[in-house]
Amino acid sequence: MDIETLKYPIGKPKIPAKIESTHIENWIQTIRQFPLLVSTEVIPLTAKELRYKYRPEGWTIQQVVGHCIDVI
Repeated sequence: MDIETLKYPIGKPKIPAKIESTHIENWIQTIRQFPLLVSTEVIPLTAKELRYKYRPEGWTIQQVVGHCIDVI
């Protein structure tokens, strides 16, 4: 698998040409759900699993989650 595919495992973001109020409402809902969704995924992980890097030169799961917390 090439590095570009690994950089965007769910694909590049699709940014609408014109942002409507429904976009904003959906994004707010996504942000509200984010902490619970992340917690549900990472709480069961072991310390070793949290150190996993899914791509070369990438961050560990723990680093990604920490970065998300810093951003929010």
